[in-house]
Amino acid sequence: MKAFALILFSQLSQCLVMALFICSCAPNVQNQDDVIPYKIVNIQLDLLDIRYPGIRNDNGTALIDGGVKGIIVYRENAQNYRAFERNSPYQSSKPCAVLTIDPSGFYIKDTCSKSTFDFTGQPVAGPARKPLLQYKTAVNQNILYISN
Repeated sequence: MKAFALILFSQLSQCLVMALFICSCAPNVQNQDDVIPYKIVNIQLDLLDIRYPGIRNDNGTALIDGGVKGIIVYRENAQNYRAFERNSPYQSSKPCAVLTIDPSGFYIKDTCSKSTFDFTGQPVAGPARKPLLQYKTAVNQNILYISN
């Protein structure tokens, strides 16, 4: 009985070692989606500022300073705005992982991975699987407050 137990233990140990080896050789998909560094955001944006004409109209956009690599502001309508971190959620530690507005104005694109996102922040094409980091927004008269 002891011999049988030793043989069984030996075979199980070999299987465990083999499984660990196989798992360690598999590509790590989680490394593709790095964590975007936390940075305090507390911005008051004057909606009448001449530097941001794009957000005076519905479906308009503006690129502003703040966050990690900048912020994309999107106007849904006069009372609803969205603000997204420009640091892409896909391989965010790469220097080129910066989001921009496609010239068509219909979506947001990652200049590095070529992933695209809609204006709700959801990925629609490319290798990215995580949504964009979105900041909180609130409007009071002509001031847009953006924070985390």
